[in-house]
Amino acid sequence: MDNGNVSAVHKLNQWKESLHEESMKLLSESFPEHMRRIEMALQHPKFSMEQYEKFTRNTALYYFNCSEMGTGTSEERHLAFVELLNSNRYIAELHSVVKPIFIDSIFLLEQLSRWITLLIPKMETGDNLGVATQEAAISLTNQVSVSANALLKWIFEFRKQRSKLLVTFMSSPFIEEKKDGILSFDKAEVESLALSLKGLIYNFAYVHDFVKKNMDQITLPRSSDTYDILTFLEHHECGRDK
Repeated sequence: MDNGNVSAVHKLNQWKESLHEESMKLLSESFPEHMRRIEMALQHPKFSMEQYEKFTRNTALYYFNCSEMGTGTSEERHLAFVELLNSNRYIAELHSVVKPIFIDSIFLLEQLSRWITLLIPKMETGDNLGVATQEAAISLTNQVSVSANALLKWIFEFRKQRSKLLVTFMSSPFIEEKKDGILSFDKAEVESLALSLKGLIYNFAYVHDFVKKNMDQITLPRSSDTYDILTFLEHHECGRDK
């Protein structure tokens, strides 16, 4: 092997070792810190449904009355119309709180999954006693990552769906149920965001607990054949000592 290849292999091994150290720190520090961060986010006053109801009762949409749209000056009607079509500022602020949490959640989970993947041994050696545990950990981690990614995507989908509801409402503003539908849609989003964060804490705790409890099999998967031989030798030595 020439010097270039030796150097490349050395750098690769250094990177793997660095990833291992970062991943151990991930479990001991980053995961617990991230869960505390989510708990702190849930303490945000805007997750209070009482406060949200108070905000809603002061919005143009809540007080919208089709029969009054033709009254007042043209400028007043224009301002009322613009205010009606504005995004929900309350929910926009909550989205600004949860969005970075979802992004960081995906990053942490993908880092953990990559680390465990690199620990999987060569299958032809027969080292498969811990591989099933490794694969279970990767599957669990990826499931939580996919879930967090779906939560992130919904933030953009929410705006899209809400704009469609507004367009439909403005085409028939005299139908009260359409206005109520938007108000209910917004309220459900606030409730859903709180539930999503609580679920994310549970999922992170579950992944952390699973990996910590099975750390030996995940980091040092042993060959079933080797294990059987070692067990036989141990019993054989014990028998001779007797």
